Amino acid sequence: MLSRFFKSGGRLANSPWNSTPLRYFSSCPVNQISRARYDQLRLDPEKHKVYVEKTRAYMRQRRKDPEHCAKLRVQKEKTYARESFRRARLLHMWCNRYVWFREELPWKSRRPLVLSEPTKHYCEGCEYTRFGGMKMWWFDSESYMCNACYAKADWNEVMPKGYEDCRNIKEVAARKEQLGALPDANKPNSVS
Repeated sequence: MLSRFFKSGGRLANSPWNSTPLRYFSSCPVNQISRARYDQLRLDPEKHKVYVEKTRAYMRQRRKDPEHCAKLRVQKEKTYARESFRRARLLHMWCNRYVWFREELPWKSRRPLVLSEPTKHYCEGCEYTRFGGMKMWWFDSESYMCNACYAKADWNEVMPKGYEDCRNIKEVAARKEQLGALPDANKPNSVS
């Protein structure tokens, strides 16, 4: 097997998968049948209620299973261990809670844009349009980036000028006071 691989310059010669086109599983027959079945269930309220109860019972059992809970805990710990995830989460929270954070600070390249409704934009980092849209984007004059892509850069690049070493909102507010632009205490969504 490996000899065939190396002789063909890194490609398996005579492989049945060479000519197979890319297959999206969202449109495979099994998922289409499942989707059609679910649409039928939604039309019949009694069947839908039974389906929902059955699913809830299954999920209750899964949550009681210690092995399943351990897997979920490990997965959550791995996710929270990623610095970019924590940075994205903090930036999202600060931009949504504190108007002064997103509107008054001297942002370097992109500014946060928080919308009331999810809006579709092409993300330069992901290189595709987010399905269903998002309520928070980072934008410059002509392009948009989702929060996850923006937060992949390190703290020095994502934080505003003069705030690069701040890691919590109290440090940001203290730095803003130090630089002479204190957040207004009477303004909604300000830090006290």
